[in-house]
Amino acid sequence: MRKTGLTAILGAGAFALALSGQALAADMPVKAAPAPAAPDWDIAFGGGIMSDYIFRGITQSNHGATGTAYFEPHYKELYLGVAGTGIDFVSACPGYCLNSPSAEVDLYGGWRPTVGKWSFDLGYIYYLYPKSLPAALGGFTSDFGEVYGKATYAVTDALSIGGAIYYSPNLLNYHKASEYYEINAKYVIPSSYFAKDWGAYISGAYGRFNVDKGATTFSSGVALPFTGFSIPSYNTWNAGLAFTYKVFTLDLRYSDTSIHGNQCIEFWNADPNVATSLNNWCKGAFAAKLSFDVLASQLK
Repeated sequence: MRKTGLTAILGAGAFALALSGQALAADMPVKAAPAPAAPDWDIAFGGGIMSDYIFRGITQSNHGATGTAYFEPHYKELYLGVAGTGIDFVSACPGYCLNSPSAEVDLYGGWRPTVGKWSFDLGYIYYLYPKSLPAALGGFTSDFGEVYGKATYAVTDALSIGGAIYYSPNLLNYHKASEYYEINAKYVIPSSYFAKDWGAYISGAYGRFNVDKGATTFSSGVALPFTGFSIPSYNTWNAGLAFTYKVFTLDLRYSDTSIHGNQCIEFWNADPNVATSLNNWCKGAFAAKLSFDVLASQLK
């Protein structure tokens, strides 16, 4: 989290898994053969590299480059998945820290029904942060889970609008509940502007991240002189342009938040005496991501 994309890896929201093909025109005035039915069982998988892993407006990789990959089997509208992304969390704090994991591993599953022009996604995601600092060094496990619900409406074949809600009873193991609300939109640029197999779209989102007020409480059994900050709630937004070629996508995106001053330090529960550089972690930033998404049924 404090991520990827995850559209999360999180998102970080969400993955574009459906791949489409075009029927060839025929000289004979006959009806085209119907498209083959999608198999009940299938596997979506993919990966990518990015210049910065930004999750809900906040960098998870210290504004550094990283990689990500996912594997997602599904049966009809039901799915399970696992995703991994390299991260670089805050660790330069004496006496207490979040943790110092080398990666974020997301375990998730849910249901994606479609009703007319509406598409829904209801599920659960658990964020794992391996290689946390041991309690003896002032660290604690930041693993936590979220339930989520998403809805998208196809206004036209090119324009879609949607929203999402995420809820966690224990954000980053801070012992504070959180909710994330988002509205988003996507417009696919007409294919007539591009050569065969090429495409592009513009998209954006505006979100609100609410965290329970009051000082945080660290994991039980960890004796610390510091009881924690009051984690700030904030607004975040992003806008971007993406280019597609077959199974590949190049996404160019700018993100920002309403967090200012020491609020970014407070979000990470970091020592304000040594972590002033953290203010930069929550400021506006540009990120480029090159990814691919494949369905096993379409491999030839």
